[in-house]
Amino acid sequence: MRTNEPRSAVKRLLATALGLALVAALLEGGLWAARRWRAPHAPAPAPAASRDAPALTILCAGDSYVYGVGSSSPERAYPAQLQAILQQRRPERLVRVLNIGVRGHNTSETLAVLQRAVPPLAPPPELVVVTSGINNFWNLHLSTALEEGYATLPVSKRWLRRFEAAHVGKMAVILWQNTRSLATQLAARENWLNEEQKSVSLFDEKNPVEMHFVETWVKHDIAAIGRCVQSAGSRPVFTQYVGGETNEWVESAARENGFAVCPSPGHADIWEKAEQFAPDGWHLNDGGQAVYARKVADCLEPLLSSPAPPP
Repeated sequence: MRTNEPRSAVKRLLATALGLALVAALLEGGLWAARRWRAPHAPAPAPAASRDAPALTILCAGDSYVYGVGSSSPERAYPAQLQAILQQRRPERLVRVLNIGVRGHNTSETLAVLQRAVPPLAPPPELVVVTSGINNFWNLHLSTALEEGYATLPVSKRWLRRFEAAHVGKMAVILWQNTRSLATQLAARENWLNEEQKSVSLFDEKNPVEMHFVETWVKHDIAAIGRCVQSAGSRPVFTQYVGGETNEWVESAARENGFAVCPSPGHADIWEKAEQFAPDGWHLNDGGQAVYARKVADCLEPLLSSPAPPP
């Protein structure tokens, strides 16, 4: 009987590993399907009053910051609140702010959405406001850096490419990262943050080689997004997160290419003290969405009053 114990233990370990792999695959498949089929938020209802001047149309694109994760309803998401603010400031024109943000999208996916969404709009939006970049730390889907080969994954992370192609690796790594984070924070008797936290990353933020890959990827896509928007006859504007490593990269790439960029909305600790974060500690609640909308509106005002520079 004793001679069979090691073999039985190995079988149990293999069964456990296969079970975890199956769970990760099913979860990843669900995320992929949700990302593929999820409809974007509809724009907030426009005022009923008709006006002689043409409508002022603004398109907001990007990730969960745009989609409105953390808000209590689509009407509380920052694009809808931005529409209300601009409408109040510009009563002579009908203001329409369209929200095509998608949760979890990286810059490459945002670019793909804009390539499909902007050209059919006639007339084109006056401004296309983009918030994207932070998800490049954990989502490699459609990565232009990998597909076009202008940046190379560090040797220690090249296995991610195959896992991403199978739609399994991302979820598996997130589960691993969260399990490790949970154990660490439980030992410290701290609250565990869920998988949508900024702490979830496939890359080591202390590794300059890995950070160079993400930085190169983000900057490349910011330039491509801006050119895509300009080619459709609209003016690109890039906004920043309340916090995060990508803010500097986005601002740098936007300015280098002559695109408008809104300044950082402020330090995260100020927003935290004002209790403007959602429970996950990263996205904004209704109050935070309102403040963010006002800051974006303040940034857009001078752009709406001045002609766009030639592309």
